[in-house]
Amino acid sequence: MGLAHDPYELTATASLWTNRVDLSVVMEFRTGLRLAGVAPRPPAGVSATNWFVENQAALLACGKSFCQIQAGKNLLPVRRVNVALRAENHIEFQVEYLPATERPLRFDAAGLKALAGQGQYGLALTVLDMVHGKVLGQPVLFADAPMVVAEIAPPAKAAMASPATSNTPSITSAAVSRTNSPESPVASGKSGGRLLVSALVSGIAALLLLVIVWQRSKRKS
Repeated sequence: MGLAHDPYELTATASLWTNRVDLSVVMEFRTGLRLAGVAPRPPAGVSATNWFVENQAALLACGKSFCQIQAGKNLLPVRRVNVALRAENHIEFQVEYLPATERPLRFDAAGLKALAGQGQYGLALTVLDMVHGKVLGQPVLFADAPMVVAEIAPPAKAAMASPATSNTPSITSAAVSRTNSPESPVASGKSGGRLLVSALVSGIAALLLLVIVWQRSKRKS
């Protein structure tokens, strides 16, 4: 907010949320009163605070119309507006708009036109994507060029997780093909084991048969 100390400098922050757009505009005391069409200096014997309170209605009206925000082809309606007197008698407009769901975003600081010819007034605007924590732009607007189009892409949508069953057929198929493949080392190992067991069983059976035949032949003799 340091730029607001310069009487010709205004600072603004547009914060984009999913359910609203918040715009905060901070300026020097005399600048705010000029924007509201009020004498920039209080009368003799009147404090800045009392002069602010006395002209609060005019300041609220000024804050509501100071900046127009267009999302796509839609002008965002103002939901609520507030004006506050801050440290060192700086004036802050707090404006809440409906959410910006379309792109691009267009910021028209029409209120600056009221300061045309009164000095090199400028508005340093920062546009923030509060959902993704990003700075989307930092343009500077002037009384003779109060409009800017921010080519801001829509927020990226979160990728939807695929259903748990979507990959099951391919996984099962791959597992089966690996198991039954003739070239599979696991399958080859199992086949070799079966052959070895069969050979051992056959050998034992043949040996028993020879023993039985030998004993019978011995009895006969």
